[in-house]
Parts: sequence; structure tokens; C-alpha cells
Amino acid sequence: MPPWQRLRTQVAFRYLSSLLALGSNVAMGVIIARALGPTGKGEYQLILLVANLATTLSAFGLPASTLYHVAREGWHPWLTARAALVMACSILAAFTAALHCTRHYWSRLIGVPPEHAHWLTWLLLACQLLLLRRILGALLRSQHEIYHSSLGETFEVLGRLLLLVPIFLWVRAGVDSALTAWGVGVMLALGYTLWAVLARRWPARHERPKYGRLFTYSVQAQVTAVASTSLARADLLVVGNLMGAGGAGVYGIALGMGELLQGIPEAVRYVLLSRVAVDGPEAGTPVTRRAQRAVALYGLAGVLLMGPAALLIPAVYGEAFRAAIVPLWIMLPGYLCQALSMVLGSHFLATGRPGIPAAAIVAGTLAMIGLDFLLIPRMALVGGAIGSVAGYALTYAILRMAFRKMTRTADPTPA
Repeated sequence: MPPWQRLRTQVAFRYLSSLLALGSNVAMGVIIARALGPTGKGEYQLILLVANLATTLSAFGLPASTLYHVAREGWHPWLTARAALVMACSILAAFTAALHCTRHYWSRLIGVPPEHAHWLTWLLLACQLLLLRRILGALLRSQHEIYHSSLGETFEVLGRLLLLVPIFLWVRAGVDSALTAWGVGVMLALGYTLWAVLARRWPARHERPKYGRLFTYSVQAQVTAVASTSLARADLLVVGNLMGAGGAGVYGIALGMGELLQGIPEAVRYVLLSRVAVDGPEAGTPVTRRAQRAVALYGLAGVLLMGPAALLIPAVYGEAFRAAIVPLWIMLPGYLCQALSMVLGSHFLATGRPGIPAAAIVAGTLAMIGLDFLLIPRMALVGGAIGSVAGYALTYAILRMAFRKMTRTADPTPA
């Protein structure tokens, strides 16, 4: 099967599993918004945001580094995974202790009541399992096991939703109940991923991991991962700081609706990373070009459809969230730029150049945060949306120029 057709089949499966996960996330968002209102939903999102940022920092780019070196360099999978897991869990343990000791400070900083701050400690303990699942998933992807790694992530989201509904109905609807469902979903996903890894027959490899190279790649991939998370969520933190949990809850609805457009781009990024890492840059560059054109057409169609769909926000989430409509409209061009950036960023990671997307995303994040602090006090949620669009556009412009330069150097054919 030609590389592009093989990629298309894997992307289709990844997209279907991502669509199921996105639908579950939307359903959870509706349930939490209806039950807890803007303030409760904002507190839930802000606590999860801190946990996700700490987990991303602790991962230290090690899942991506594990995938690249096992797939491209032929390193021993178990020894590489063990080294990555020890590094990641050690960093997260330090973050857990630091955030637990300073919970009263950071809870005031982002607008979360101190009585809910202790939940972050328990979430971070669950995130140790999340790190293990991500590293094991990277091992599966290094062998083109896209199906099992995708299903593991889908089970995580489905488990949260299936547990959230009975807890809210029969126990109690609250921020603590929603966070409990999140942790159980992580454990379900880990169980499935661990089974998939142990059930697979792995090729005999004796190339031991070189810790210096593993660490060097992971540092650059870590900058990319942290900056990507910051670019996607830093504006929510700024809104929470300047407008409180209620403003963050409304703004989070606009972000959540926009993320519905990321199904196909995320699936392409997910598959392309492992495909190009195995096939090499010469075979992977034409596939990346075709993937970028396909994602551009899909993204444009999604933006045109999401415009009128935004008018359904009051009917779905409640009248209190009507203020999310205009910010979502403004952010739509930014989501198109984000989709294209995801494709190009995965190509650079897969070809051993993680520093390029790191620099591009850092530049976009700094531009977005600066504009947020400048515009949100004057324009409220609209100012945050404008800053978000500017950050995504700058990131894509830098990545596009770098990709054209790299491909012209290797191949005179225009990109």
C-alpha cells in the first residue's frame, strides 16, 4: 500500500476514535456546565489546567523522544521506556510536592477557592499513571500500532463520562465529583494500554538507549509541548486571573467549541509523527505536503460550519454562556492556523528537529500572552480571542517558512 493511502487509513481510524473522545468531552462539558454553572465549570477547568501543565512539564518531551529513538534509531523499547518513565515520574513528584505546599498561593492566583485546591494533589498522583500511559503509547506508535494507542486514549475519556453521570445523579454534583471521574478515566486507559503493550510481540533489539541523546531530544520536544499547551490554554489562565472563575468558565466554552475543529488535524499529527519517523524525511516530505493540503481544506470547511453552530451555545450550555459566541467567531481563523501548525510541527519532530517547532510556538505564545494582558482589561473576552488568533497566526508563519527552507535545501521542488 502506498504511504499516503496507508496514512489515510490510519488517520481515518484515529479520527473516529478522536471524534468519540471529543463527543464525550462535549457531553461532559454540557453536564458540568448545566450542573455547576459558569463558576463551578471554571473552577473545574482551572484545576485541571494546572494538573495538565504540571504533567506536560514532567513528561519533559520523553514520550516523543521515546517514539523517535525506538522507531528511527532502533533502541531497546523496554530500556528506553524505563529510562523515560523514571525521569518523568521523578520530575512530577517534585512538582506535586511543590504545588501542594503552595496550594493557597496558586489557588488565589488563578481564582480557585482554597477548599478545592487540595484536589490538585490527588490529581497529580493520578497523573503519574497518565505519564506511564503516554510512554507506553509512544512505544506502540513506534511500531505503527496506531489502533491500540488511539483506543487507549478513547477509553480514558469514555471512562470519565460513564462515571461522571452516575456520580452526579446518585451521589452529588460538584467539582470534586468531576475531578474524581477524571482520575478514574486515567486508570482505565492505562489498563488497556498496558495490556496492548504486553500482548504484542516485540522485535529483538539490543541497542541500549543513550541517555545524553534521549535527554537532548526530550528537552527540545519539551519546549514544544509546554509552549503548545501554553498557546492553547494560557489565555484561559489570563482570563481567570483578570476576570475570575466565572469569566474563565464562559471563555472555556469558546475554547471547547473551537477544539471540535481539531479532530482531523490531531489525527494527522498523531499518525504523521510515527510514519515520518520510520520512513525518514525523504519519503515523509511528500506525505507531509499532501497532509497539509488536506488539512487546509478540512479546516476551512470546519470554520465555515462552526460560525453558525456557535449560535447554539445558549441553547446547549445555558443562557449564562451567551457571551462565548463572539470570542468563538473571532478565534476561528486562529484554529485554522493551529491545524496547519500541527501538521508541520509533527514533521519537524519526526525528522529529529524538535527545536524548530519549539521556537515557533514559544514566539506565538509570548505574542498571545502579551496581547492578552493588553487587551483583556479593555475588551474582556474579545481581547483574549484576538490575542489567541495572533499567537496561532505567528506560529504558523514561522513553521511554514522553516518548512519551505528545509525542503528547498533537500529538494529543489517548490513546497
